[in-house]
Amino acid sequence: MILSNDRLGDARGGYGGDRITIPSRMNSPRRFCQGEHVCSVYSAADERDALVTAYVLEGLEHNEQCLYGALSEHAIESVDHRLNHAGVDVAAAITRAQWIRLTPHQTHLVGGRFDAERMLRMLNDAIEAALTAGFTGFRACGDMSWLADEPPGCEQLVAYEAFLNNMFERQRALGLCLYDRQVLPSAVIDHALATHPSVALASSNVGNPYYRPEVASGSPTAHPHHVDRKLRELQQRQPSS
Repeated sequence: MILSNDRLGDARGGYGGDRITIPSRMNSPRRFCQGEHVCSVYSAADERDALVTAYVLEGLEHNEQCLYGALSEHAIESVDHRLNHAGVDVAAAITRAQWIRLTPHQTHLVGGRFDAERMLRMLNDAIEAALTAGFTGFRACGDMSWLADEPPGCEQLVAYEAFLNNMFERQRALGLCLYDRQVLPSAVIDHALATHPSVALASSNVGNPYYRPEVASGSPTAHPHHVDRKLRELQQRQPSS
């Protein structure tokens, strides 16, 4: 969910223009707040796209810069379509660099490998650039399904996710990480639950009882056989409608 250096430079040069208009129905209490690092475990593309759309709409309403590190161009097109349907002028948001959409090789896998230090540095630069440009904050969302291919450097992912908690806590920024239950190993899902303080479900966010802040200092043992139980218990924490 991080800008490559080239795309970061493009965004810095692209700010400007009037704030885009968001439909008034979005004027509601925040679901996602600055300082948060949230994960979502999804099972279908429609589920993922609906959540990303709600997340981005909220950010646009509050004049935050929104970045989506999507799995594919098709995923980007799907969210753009949903945003247009919700009344957002997507072209205007892109022009003023408030809505940035990238694929894995422009974000997590620049150069064909995952490098946690580079990613953290790029994210910090992107946050600083967004605030300098006059946005009220920086809102990132990343689909982590590229982990299924086990690219070089992916062993750094757990420590990276853990360090993001400290970064978001002290910045006017927030992050949402998306994990596909259908393609990612249970061990990866278990590590995701261990490194995110809260989890986004279909209609609400819940505190994550499986969050383990100590993982930043080591490589925790995954418990893949417990993942389905953990996900069921998280669903049960969701407030009834």
